[in-house]
Amino acid sequence: MSASPVLLRTERLALRRFTPDDAELVVALHGDPEVMRFIGTGRPVDRETVLERTLPEFLSWSGRPGEPAAALGVWAAEVAATGEFLGWFELRPTGPGQAGEAELGYRLCRAAWGRGCATEGARAPRTSSGRSSPRTAF
Repeated sequence: MSASPVLLRTERLALRRFTPDDAELVVALHGDPEVMRFIGTGRPVDRETVLERTLPEFLSWSGRPGEPAAALGVWAAEVAATGEFLGWFELRPTGPGQAGEAELGYRLCRAAWGRGCATEGARAPRTSSGRSSPRTAF
């Protein structure tokens, strides 16, 4: 379980900001050929890319609760009861100057597939951020 505080909680999931201690979890997730099969090039992402580009990008989202940036970003997803890492969810602006509209993305490890985690996690940022949340584009 991470030292990063839980920002969003659902019935089964806890979503929190990433920390540098999450590096190996992200390397394993992005390095899984089955997870990456239909994403980007369809090939796993190498360790160097995850450590030098992906994780620093995830860490750059540091909005505090109540700040506009807190409604957007990337969250590590864990099983609420155990802290087991499942993957991540994100809400990002759809483009420059599009602060009122956000795109939802997620990536989950195979252990989370077929359990409704994607639906549950995708709803969390929208329902917990209330009326100030951006409109989500699917």
